[in-house]
Amino acid sequence: MLLSLSLLPMGAANATGNETELILGIVSTRTTGIYPLEPLERDIQSLYAVVYDSLIEIDDDYRPAGRLAESWIETNGGKTWTFTLRDNIYFSDGTPLTARDVAATAQYILNRVAQDQQEEGGSAQGPGYYRNLAYFVSSVSAPDARTVVFKTRRSYYGFLYALLFPILPADKLEWENPPGTGAYVITQFQPQELMWLEFNPLWWQTPPQIREIMAVFHLNNKELITAYEYSRVDALFTRNISASQYKTGITSVSLDYRSHQLEMLYINHTEQALKSVNVRKAVRHAINTDLIIKQVYLGMADRADTPVQPGTWLSKEYPGEYDYNPELAVRLLEEDGWYVYADDGVRERVVPGREKNQRLHIRLLVYEEPENDVRSATAALIADELEAIGFSVSIIMDTQADAAAKLKSRGYDLALCAVNMDPAQDPGFILMTNNTMNYMRYSNKAMDDAFNTLRGGSPDAAHYQQAMHHIQDIFTQDAPVITLYYRKGVVISRKMYTNARRIRELELLRGIDAYGR
Repeated sequence: MLLSLSLLPMGAANATGNETELILGIVSTRTTGIYPLEPLERDIQSLYAVVYDSLIEIDDDYRPAGRLAESWIETNGGKTWTFTLRDNIYFSDGTPLTARDVAATAQYILNRVAQDQQEEGGSAQGPGYYRNLAYFVSSVSAPDARTVVFKTRRSYYGFLYALLFPILPADKLEWENPPGTGAYVITQFQPQELMWLEFNPLWWQTPPQIREIMAVFHLNNKELITAYEYSRVDALFTRNISASQYKTGITSVSLDYRSHQLEMLYINHTEQALKSVNVRKAVRHAINTDLIIKQVYLGMADRADTPVQPGTWLSKEYPGEYDYNPELAVRLLEEDGWYVYADDGVRERVVPGREKNQRLHIRLLVYEEPENDVRSATAALIADELEAIGFSVSIIMDTQADAAAKLKSRGYDLALCAVNMDPAQDPGFILMTNNTMNYMRYSNKAMDDAFNTLRGGSPDAAHYQQAMHHIQDIFTQDAPVITLYYRKGVVISRKMYTNARRIRELELLRGIDAYGR
């Protein structure tokens, strides 16, 4: 479907050299309509982010800040949150933003989650990226034109991170290409071809310097990078590692961004040797994460010692606890009675009552996925490092679907896999007893109590930070899983378009509205 008018010739648009325009290349194959509440592709969300404002945004330190919300207060022990909207904000079609629009958008998401769960017996979860709203909110209302009230299921500061959904007009929630309140409007769209954004003259802030953005869609990263090489696009978004060659070019600007994808080693806590915290910490100290990032990912990853994104207001550092230290790894194993007795170098442990020693053998499960075809190389490096301190390692390469089945049935000892972390950075779904993605059978009452405190205590920022630090303390001491790194992507551009200190996945055009001021 083609929305709007004619398409300008690509060469003419690029040849102008006009800094009020940006021609952007991205990979898009699945988006067939503009439905901002149900995005199908990450990079399309970065386009939506400059068209549709949310109630809350995340600042450079990863703290919640007001966007359409001017202010908010919490009452009723943190179970009632009242937001006051900014005044004199209009949608791009000229209708004023009201609290009814915010409440209707939130209720639409809640209704979709409830409907899908009913239709699919609880397995479906509604509009993908914004479904977490239903975990926190029991009701939403608009008592007057500028006031929105959320009733929440528990006292939880992390609820604010669930308010990143785009706000649409109450009577246009299911429209294709509905009006937004952001700096741009989508004036043309052709699936697998292009999306054209132009400045929204009704935007509520200072007009941006860049008035037009043409997003040109490509079928794959090879096509995308070729388009950049031949100057058919000014900039590109990608997480493909081959783009790292352009990060040091003299004619390009390189902007790294951190994704929400956390790569880690799941640990099967029912496996006898791995029940020991000493063995788990030995694995941690045996792996040279920095080397993997440098050699395999060519720098396109950020080391993550805990599940919390490093460098944010919620993260905590632990000097020495996560260093590559094979000598310490060996000492930890020997403290647990693992020694080398045979010429093959594999450590064994004497088990009372057993005729044969127990060998330190593990199955390392690994799978590939379309956007990460280097995991097998990572697994090989990890296996070499573990074998260097006395492990015997069998690598099991599998499809993603079969690996998921083995995770659930615990048909592994270590599993190299990834999860997409929520904006709230709450890793309880991995670490709490019997939670949704705790396929490790990990259970620790202190950890469960810490998460219950995080999710049910005081709803203020200081409490949230303190509780998150305590969770990381327990994580560091117990080593329930080995976190490795957050994947990174890169924006390669011949034109600078942002002054933002930090861009992020889903917000790769962050700061374009303020550039040049």
